[in-house]
Formats: sequence, C-alpha cells, structure tokens
Amino acid sequence: MSFLENAISAIIKGKKTVTKPIFIKEFTQDNEQLKGLIELSNNVVSGKKD
Repeated sequence: MSFLENAISAIIKGKKTVTKPIFIKEFTQDNEQLKGLIELSNNVVSGKKD
C-alpha cells in the first residue's frame, strides 16, 4: 500500500493499533556481515572472482 493510500485509510478509519511486536536493532557501521556483503557486491559488479 502506498503512502497516500495509508494516509487516506488512516483519515477515514482512524488510528491503527499495533497488532504484533516491532523489534528494532541498533545499527553500527562496523558491522562485519555488512562489510562482507558490500565486498561481495563490489566483486560481482566489477567481475572479480575470489
């Protein structure tokens, strides 16, 4: 559903309630998994084989 559709729905139906828990994980730039994925992505784009 688009932002506009969500906004219109909220106006017509009122506020939505939380139906399930939401988990938020703190993000750090020094994430080893992220570094590995970025390196793999760069290799695929550049055509390197490691």
